[in-house]
Amino acid sequence: MLKIKLLIISLLLISVSITSQNYWKPQTITSFLVQPNTQVTSFVDGNGIHIAYHRNGGIKYALVNSNGTAINGKYDKVIESEGAGANYVNVAAIDNNVYVFYLKNNKIQVAKSTNLGDTWNNNFDNRPMTNYGCEAITGYLVGQEIHIIWTENRVNDYQPETHYIKFVQNLSVNRWINYYRVTDLENEGGNKSDLAISTDKVFVDYVPPYPMNPKSRTRLANGTWDTPQNVPYYQFPLASLTQKVKPIITGSNLNEIYRANYGTIGVDGSYIGHSYRPLTGSTWTQNPNIINTVSGKSHLVEKTADNKIHIISFDESSNNYVHRTISGTTISDIITTVPFYELSKKLTANSNDLYLIHTGNTSTPAQIFFRHYDAAPLAPQNLSITVNSADESVLTWTPNNEPDVRTTNGKYKIYRAETDLNGNLGPYQLVATINAMSGSSAVSSWIDTEAGKSKVRKLYYKISALDIGLHESTYSNEVWRWGRILKISTGENPASAYNLQQNYPNPFNPATMISYSIKEEGLVTLKVYDVLGKEVATLVNENKPEGNYEVDFNASQLPSGMYIYKLQAGSFSDVKKMLLTK
Repeated sequence: MLKIKLLIISLLLISVSITSQNYWKPQTITSFLVQPNTQVTSFVDGNGIHIAYHRNGGIKYALVNSNGTAINGKYDKVIESEGAGANYVNVAAIDNNVYVFYLKNNKIQVAKSTNLGDTWNNNFDNRPMTNYGCEAITGYLVGQEIHIIWTENRVNDYQPETHYIKFVQNLSVNRWINYYRVTDLENEGGNKSDLAISTDKVFVDYVPPYPMNPKSRTRLANGTWDTPQNVPYYQFPLASLTQKVKPIITGSNLNEIYRANYGTIGVDGSYIGHSYRPLTGSTWTQNPNIINTVSGKSHLVEKTADNKIHIISFDESSNNYVHRTISGTTISDIITTVPFYELSKKLTANSNDLYLIHTGNTSTPAQIFFRHYDAAPLAPQNLSITVNSADESVLTWTPNNEPDVRTTNGKYKIYRAETDLNGNLGPYQLVATINAMSGSSAVSSWIDTEAGKSKVRKLYYKISALDIGLHESTYSNEVWRWGRILKISTGENPASAYNLQQNYPNPFNPATMISYSIKEEGLVTLKVYDVLGKEVATLVNENKPEGNYEVDFNASQLPSGMYIYKLQAGSFSDVKKMLLTK
């Protein structure tokens, strides 16, 4: 029988190798202890990793940083005392507001904190179940709304049913909207459900009790639900029973990651499969590649912002849990082992990072184990530029919503480039590296004090984010303004003498650049005269510290001919000629 089993596995396990880098940091433990047999769940945003943990019907909350350390003593914050009957706990956060929703007294109960978990209102809102026998609640935050599904027994025959509702937390009344019984067209009902949300649709996948093949149903943009679709899945020559489904959106595709067991006398096993379809279509395609695993062992699935699907599952040959990714239809080789306890585990994505928390030891006190997959952060978003009253460039952006950027060691890098007089853009240079946090506030602006106005040159800017692992993001969008760098060197490279250089280009039409050096701080004037000695332009007339400078001269309003420019700085004076040819 063993030979038969190995033959089946070797024929059906198809894996195409791709290069995947291991970003997993070493496992740590949280800085606080919990009671044995504690269940955990999590949500990640820029404030940190929000952990809701529950035991014996009670719920507590903690907020930790990307190293697993509790932030400002936020742990063991009681939401429900033990014995309260709470179960199936979920957590989500919007800015400083944290929501924990769970089953209690046959209701979906919502607790809210407005101060990142320091205090809680555990009766913020609730919604009664339709019937009894709830066996799961799952919810995901999208924007300001939490999309929730749950399963409970049907009234007439006690078959499991999947229900959907949306909780709009910022409404003052009637927060529960768009309720629907998703499995209303299934004779046998359906459970083991999960959901995914796009900009205008909700996708709920579930498994009917018989036959146990995965199904998918969509709430359309107009609010109606389409007809359930059968999701193709790999069927062994032995009986295959779907155990778990998870819909995931990558780009323009809806993916179904499913888990199925197979077995007959003397032969058994389990595998993870993948099917997909366009978000706007109805035709499913089955991925011929599968991942072999072991019956009775859990697996975890999440998607990161780079559209990679991450799967942690038990690998029999490694005798350990291992991490793979799916990109498109390609399943990677094993990236690394990622062991976790079976008792309670949660894999949560934030940008391109993953956070794995799990518990399992039954000692007193117990520990929450913590591991971080630390990939490059996302590019800063919404970079914009304005000019202040001093003609300096003011950059603003939306701070990264990532806990390993919003930390004392997170950074932003500012890059700048300048055009020449012909409009050609020069290379970008790193001009500043700034902290991503100022105290407890996320930094979202920077002023370029070296910038000044110009009618013929442009300054371009872009920025990147740097996380605590020194991973740098891709660049933000690019912005520009009319302007130039007024002072090109100071401090470590001071001017050694007064100097006025020949303009460039010369002859010119209609703009040219004049460079000069100031040895000592003082009043500086730079003026242009025609050949009759009449002043036609004042380019500089102000106090300047020592340094090397450039200034643009635009002669578009002047006739062709010879012109003279004169620099006066203290007792130093110099003049040069330049030729305007139109």
